[in-house]
Amino acid sequence: AVAAEKRLKSGNLSPREISVFAWAFAKLGFSSKPLMDAIGRATLVKMLEFDALQISSTRWAFAKLRCEDREVLERLNQVAIQRSEEFSARHISNMVWSCAS
Repeated sequence: AVAAEKRLKSGNLSPREISVFAWAFAKLGFSSKPLMDAIGRATLVKMLEFDALQISSTRWAFAKLRCEDREVLERLNQVAIQRSEEFSARHISNMVWSCAS
């Protein structure tokens, strides 16, 4: 987790890497405030480069870990709405689930 946090803070990660970090830690049920803050900051910087899978996976991860970073969650929702035509049924169901949680 410390290594991941350091990489996230470096600013050199791709949108895919950021979303995979978020998804993997959520899948493992591992959360720490510094880690989620780093994922949130990295997400805000690269969010406009995320594709539908990366948006929905990151939003799902934040919900799964009960991370309530309102700025990140609201911006992910806004980007998802703006780019809704890119979303498959799976992406939409992840977004709906994450918003309901």
